[in-house]
Amino acid sequence: MEKSCKLLKVTGILMIIFGGIGIILALLAFLGAGVIAQADQDLAGLVIVGSVLLLVSAAIQLIAGVLGVKNHNKPHKANVCLIFAVIVMVLALVGIIIDVISMGVTSGIFFSVIIGFAIPVLYLIGSLKLKKLAN
Repeated sequence: MEKSCKLLKVTGILMIIFGGIGIILALLAFLGAGVIAQADQDLAGLVIVGSVLLLVSAAIQLIAGVLGVKNHNKPHKANVCLIFAVIVMVLALVGIIIDVISMGVTSGIFFSVIIGFAIPVLYLIGSLKLKKLAN
């Protein structure tokens, strides 16, 4: 029987998809900051900071997704996936807190929680299951 964790693979694929979307959105936000800069320098600065945070978070999520897909059948690599799961979860939590502070509680926040936090939690569970297979 091959030792693998399908949950890690599936959540890794989802993280690749949403990480790629996040990178595209961050790049679009950078373009928007240039337009905003003509009207309001302070607001443009905030958009740039938010864009950088989004870009870094999305890139880390993309890397974690690739590692999950690549290592779903390598129990000895579970610790790497665990580390990335925690990093992505922390960044998702920071993003959710920033969203709540800046926009209040909206229906968009619930989508952010589902995509931004629930998938990394499932990725963490998959990583833990993979680590159990190593024993």
